[in-house]
Amino acid sequence: MVQLVARLKSAHIFICVSCILCIAASTAAAQGQRPAGGNATGGNKPGARPAAPEEQVSPALLKVLQKWEASSKKINSLEGEHERIVYDDVFFTAKRSQGRFYYVAPDKGRIDLLGNRDVKAGTFTTIVDPKTKKEKRYKVQSDRPERWICNGKSIYQINETEKTIDQFEIPPEARGKNIINGPLPFLFGMPVKDTLDRFSMKLMGVDQGGRFWIEAFPKWRQDAASYKSAQIILSNKTYLPSAVRLFDPAGTKTTTFIFNNIQVNKAGSWVKKFFGNADPFQLPQKGYTIIEKKPAQRVPSVVGFYWKDAGKILEKSGYVVKYKQGMKAGNEKFTYVVYNQTPQRFAPLPKGKEVTLTVYLPAAKEKPQRN
Repeated sequence: MVQLVARLKSAHIFICVSCILCIAASTAAAQGQRPAGGNATGGNKPGARPAAPEEQVSPALLKVLQKWEASSKKINSLEGEHERIVYDDVFFTAKRSQGRFYYVAPDKGRIDLLGNRDVKAGTFTTIVDPKTKKEKRYKVQSDRPERWICNGKSIYQINETEKTIDQFEIPPEARGKNIINGPLPFLFGMPVKDTLDRFSMKLMGVDQGGRFWIEAFPKWRQDAASYKSAQIILSNKTYLPSAVRLFDPAGTKTTTFIFNNIQVNKAGSWVKKFFGNADPFQLPQKGYTIIEKKPAQRVPSVVGFYWKDAGKILEKSGYVVKYKQGMKAGNEKFTYVVYNQTPQRFAPLPKGKEVTLTVYLPAAKEKPQRN
């Protein structure tokens, strides 16, 4: 499923803001084993020493993250309005769209996004570049309509123009409560430890309305492939974002999401209001062709696992495993733990191919000094 990161970057951003975060970040987490010296999702960076010092987090940010996590645990359903603006610094366009999103725990979601009907021809908007402090002028355009549905087992992209539905099956290990492990989990607060394993974060400040401004830099490679950094404006009352801004890796696009009228745990009322007796997560029944998209075979992430456990995971996925002696462990508890893999995690690789694992050797014992 990681293939979707490359094929559907914009889709992943959609899935973020509409709560349809149903694609797992790591297949290693599904094996039910905890990597030595790492976290339960196998989040150690390839080649990184597990004994690296932990990142220092300010007490103020830590308090915000803890409250964000606690608030998110209480959410059983969520719906609201949102607007998306994509600023393109190559063509200097600002594409606008707006719509509604729906989420029902643990893994159902929907987003309906329409072009902005209020956009008039020849309309321009101006924003100030935060780095150069210079104004940038963009031509405002209405973006294309899009619709997404997640029923817990598959994600569906509905093309109203061509009357087609692209189906992307969700791996079993990525279903259910693993929704928070999706590529862009900024609508929900993850467990604090998982958040800090995955992002470098800092509290930029608090505005006059009491909202928290948070900046996040991805540590995981699959996140960094979609965005270079993110800014989140978080309500100090509901601990839900009022806006999210994503900066693409190339530095040529900025995508802003603005959230309004968010309703928490009121699924019964909004389903009846907008859908009547219909199921909001049901696909159109007639006139559409469903196209199943098959994901490519990908190498699981096993960095941080004990060598025997790592080998079992890869062999179960159909790979031939080779081991390579690496450097000596700085701490004896990391002896024979994998710290690098080739090909790297999530690389496309057919079954039957070889994966080489580099492991820490026993730590060198200090020789007693003679008097």
